[in-house]
Amino acid sequence: MSDSDNLDVLFRQAWQAAYDEHNAPRHDRTTCLLDACRERGTKQGAMNEIIFTLPSLPPSMNALYSIRSSRGAGGRILHEIRLNDAARAWKTQAKECIPVFTLSRSSDGVCDVYLAVTFHYNLKHKNGKSKRKDAANYLKLVIDAVAERCGFDDSRVRAGSWATVHSVEERVEVVVREVTE
Repeated sequence: MSDSDNLDVLFRQAWQAAYDEHNAPRHDRTTCLLDACRERGTKQGAMNEIIFTLPSLPPSMNALYSIRSSRGAGGRILHEIRLNDAARAWKTQAKECIPVFTLSRSSDGVCDVYLAVTFHYNLKHKNGKSKRKDAANYLKLVIDAVAERCGFDDSRVRAGSWATVHSVEERVEVVVREVTE
């Protein structure tokens, strides 16, 4: 079983244990999950990981990029695709909240990264109906910010998980773990 499979099992077990033993609300189960990650990292000793919180949700993937079209030489239409101002501002602020994290390098000079992300936000409208937020659309900017801050290519994120948790206070909890083979 790979490290990422072991981590996924650990996460599921931590959530289930918190729910079964305490019949805790989802927020408490996430806290137990993060405690389990910290505890495992401490016990293993060789685990290279960081756990941190970003104070706000990123913009959705559906609204990350702006496209500017112009005419180039010979009348060809050129398209410039770049992060929009709101996404760039969020990413800059998020990188300030991410602790320094240096990955050790394997013999081929690279290593894989496991990323667990928990998005906390209000899942209900005032009238009690569920909000339609697609948390998977938030992942890209979180991964990019973490990778840039920690100095690795985002393609090194080879495994991970994400979850949403009902909360009045918006935030993003992140676990970044180096995966060794």
